[in-house]
Amino acid sequence: MASRADVVGSLLRPDYLREARKAAREGRLSVAELHTVEDRAVREAIALQESAGLDVITDGELRRGSWVVTIPLREEAKAVDKIKVLSIAGLLAATIESIHMETSVSSLFN
Repeated sequence: MASRADVVGSLLRPDYLREARKAAREGRLSVAELHTVEDRAVREAIALQESAGLDVITDGELRRGSWVVTIPLREEAKAVDKIKVLSIAGLLAATIESIHMETSVSSLFN
């Protein structure tokens, strides 16, 4: 039976890139300096994919600001007291990290 795999493109950001983004948000790193750090991360992502022998490679979407897209509530829904908006971004991030580190995600749901 033949298997098929598709490259989605998103890779986890390395620690140094996350730290650089935080520094840029806080004004401790210029936009040009952030681009230099992003370029390094992209070069490393490409090298990783090439070393894995992938036929198609991406920039890992490492320059992307966020992977989380919110869906806003309609105005009439905001008026309903029983509706509470919750963010699952942290849970998604922890799940992705667990999968990347090949650890169980079960503990996230206890």
